[in-house]
Amino acid sequence: MNKLSLFSAVALILIFMPLLFSPALVFADPYIEVVPLQHDFGDVEVGDYSHTIITIMNINGHDLVIYDFRMQGSADFSITSAPTTPVIVMSGGLTEVEVTFSPSAAGYSSAVLEIESNDPTRPLVSVLFGGAGVASQPPPVTIEDILAFFDESVDAGTLEGRGHHPFVKNARLKVMRGILMLASRFIDRDKITQACRALIRAFRRCDGNPLPSDFVIGDAVVELANMIQELRTSFECGSCQPRPHKDVAFDNNVVSTPTEFSLEQNYPNPFNPITTIKYQILELSLVTIKVHDVLGNEIATLVNEEKPVGSYEVEFNAENFSSGVYIYQLKSGSYTENKKMLLLR
Repeated sequence: MNKLSLFSAVALILIFMPLLFSPALVFADPYIEVVPLQHDFGDVEVGDYSHTIITIMNINGHDLVIYDFRMQGSADFSITSAPTTPVIVMSGGLTEVEVTFSPSAAGYSSAVLEIESNDPTRPLVSVLFGGAGVASQPPPVTIEDILAFFDESVDAGTLEGRGHHPFVKNARLKVMRGILMLASRFIDRDKITQACRALIRAFRRCDGNPLPSDFVIGDAVVELANMIQELRTSFECGSCQPRPHKDVAFDNNVVSTPTEFSLEQNYPNPFNPITTIKYQILELSLVTIKVHDVLGNEIATLVNEEKPVGSYEVEFNAENFSSGVYIYQLKSGSYTENKKMLLLR
């Protein structure tokens, strides 16, 4: 080899040597990157679930080989979706793992997802998980739920009227359901104060206290009382008190066009202590509705004013009256009608 050829070879070596040892031509080790390295599921209702995705990337170098995914800790955490191991992730590539938290009981729990790979610097990467199981909340009870439970319990024989005579037992069942129906009507009209008063009276007739005495007995009584109390709580009825005697009645105009005079039977009947009387007026006149005892003594005046044509209803509160038969009378001009009602305490 002449001097020129030797000089040329050395020059070529000097020129290409940096390229031969460039990082681009050096096969680096794989580098694992996991996102996120911790996750808090927060509060999850018992029996429900929540999930998250863990992303595993190979930043550069040789292929990343993932040998295993392992979940350590609470059994409430599980791997619900993951590629079959071993997993090969090329440089710049990624794979994903789904982790689900499904609490079996109330309280905080945690777990660790271990990812084993051929990364020489990080052969085992740990991902931390936490979450709290919370007791599921039942849907709030409604007056419809209470009425349905009442009827089902009566049909099943787990709820019956209190008393020895069948007439008394049936009458008390009717009164109890009538109070609940009255509460339902008030709720439908968004009259929560009146609904609370009706619910309080219903509760007092099934709460087990001696005064006033319960109207219903049976295995379903406790559950019935609890449902009524729950509904009272949802309406914040704690401060409501039974209506005093001075507020013995209220009059409510019901929009309709009557075709005749009429006085309807009160509902509920028998009742305790509130009942509703509906009536229709066919002409503008002075209208009175009065309540008498069986001896003919007037004990209450529910309506005493001039009213136009229309359909009306009035509430009679017998909170301070004793059990017995009462007569209510409608007078409108020359029209008069009487009906009987039974107060049963």
